[in-house]
Parts: sequence; structure tokens; C-alpha cells
Amino acid sequence: MPKEDVSRVPESVYLNEYFDFDPKANKTQDKVFGCKAILTNEEFWDALQDGLYDTLNEGWSVILFQMGLKYGTSVGGKARESIQDVQQAVKFLESYGLMAGWGRFKAAPFTLAAGKLAGDLRVTVEDNFFAKTGKKKKWETPRCFFIAGLLAGIAEGLLGEGHACIETRCMASGAHACEFLVTRRNR
Repeated sequence: MPKEDVSRVPESVYLNEYFDFDPKANKTQDKVFGCKAILTNEEFWDALQDGLYDTLNEGWSVILFQMGLKYGTSVGGKARESIQDVQQAVKFLESYGLMAGWGRFKAAPFTLAAGKLAGDLRVTVEDNFFAKTGKKKKWETPRCFFIAGLLAGIAEGLLGEGHACIETRCMASGAHACEFLVTRRNR
């Protein structure tokens, strides 16, 4: 690795419109949520999932879903505070997910009635980081439990009520893209 003259280190390194790296503080910053961020890779995510599975067997999927749900509720709530129009908030979150390296999120057109989801919401994720890991195996069933929880949580944070989400197609089991169905829990 080449040595650099630290006196010439820039104040901040632009990664994309949502993330910067501060070489002097040695941290990556999430500019949207105003907090530190990490970059990770497939090896990390595979080891995390494998460790959960080895320890908890089938319970690993519940843990990942709950992690996504908790984080998604926070993200959805912050998006709701910042962007009053739900449709625009969803567009912003699609872009944020792409820039975070999670994949290309695309929500199908949806309608709201009295601020609530009027029907089911279908979300497609192409190039899904969480499904593309684990290339060593082809899974028989969908496995993106973290993203399913994340989407349910985002809907809850944005719309203020509980939502469920299931993955109906998964890249890890051979689909071209992952597809999720978000529904209101109490209609």
C-alpha cells in the first residue's frame, strides 16, 4: 500500500450524495441520518447469517426480520419527518437504498386512503446485496428476512401503523430479482 503525505489528506472524500469519508477522523459519515456508517462486504454478511443459523437454527430468520423491522421503523419515521409526501419519501428511500449498496429498490405504484395503504404494496429489489451473498448455495425458499423486516418497518414508520412483509421471489433461489409484498396488519 503506498504511503501518502498526511498533510495533503482532504477534509472529506465524497463517496456519493448520501455518504462521505472523513480521512482525518477515519470514519464514514451518513449525511442523511447524521451518523457514522460502515461499508461491508458479502463475506461479512455471509458470516453473520451463517453464525446466526448455526446458533439459532430456524430462529435466525426471526432475528434478521426483527433487526430489519426495528431499523426500518426508524428510517421510515425519519423519512416521514423530513418529507411530508409519502410518495416522495418512497422515491427518496429507493435512491438511498441504491446508494447504500443494498440494491435497486422499486416500489410499484400504490395509493393511500386516509393516509393508509389502500392495498398491498409490491417492492422489487434488483441486484439485492442480501440475496447475492451466499453464492455457495442455492436456496429453495426466499431468504431476505432482513429486507422483509426493513420494508415492513419503513411502512410502519411512514404510515404510522403496523405492516407485514413477505418475500415472494428471491434471487438466492434463482429469481431474477427479489420481490416483497407489504400489507397492512389491521385493515
